[in-house]
Amino acid sequence: MLSYVPISVIIELIAAIAAFKYLANEKENPWKWFRWFLLFVFVLEFSAYVYGLGPILIGNEIRKNHFFYKIYLPIETLFHSWLLFFFSKQYRILKRYYATVLVLFFFLFVFEFCNVSLNTYLVTTDLFATLSLLIGCFLFYYYFLKQTNHVEVIRFAPFWIVTGLFFYHFISFSITYFFHELMRIHIQKGIPLRFYVMSVVNLLFYGFWIYAFKIRQKQIT
Repeated sequence: MLSYVPISVIIELIAAIAAFKYLANEKENPWKWFRWFLLFVFVLEFSAYVYGLGPILIGNEIRKNHFFYKIYLPIETLFHSWLLFFFSKQYRILKRYYATVLVLFFFLFVFEFCNVSLNTYLVTTDLFATLSLLIGCFLFYYYFLKQTNHVEVIRFAPFWIVTGLFFYHFISFSITYFFHELMRIHIQKGIPLRFYVMSVVNLLFYGFWIYAFKIRQKQIT
């Protein structure tokens, strides 16, 4: 029954509320867009949850809701890529990296989208996007450690945004790679491992982001 409780959706709602609270007066990019992105994430995840569990109310089986995440995947990839690029834009070489990644991503997305059914998840495209963004996190850390000016990490909001992205994409890559195996375990043994792991990952991910929002608020007030 625990798997029916939308833990990740609740965490996303809390993150969206925190963004509206702490970034209410934000006027600068990319901070002012966190509110709307997180609101979009919550609405989409909640819609996918209701769509998937709706049939249970009338005694039927859970419906697949993978097409919701086909909508989410390119938007997430664009926003996360923009964040990583924005916080690393002083390093010009990364501009070419993200431009190349996004071109390849959309070619792969269109190709896989056109070759699978509507309710089949785009595993290959997701793996490519997740790995590319994970590399982006490593590049941020690499150049961040190379800089000569002193930065107090505990109060440096971009660091915590990227750290949230790192944990999220690191675990997401593993989960997506073993996606079919995890689904098989869920169907055959009734153990929703993916649900449990993603709940913990989202708690860490959005916890780091909320902390970054609080730091940002103190800097602009």
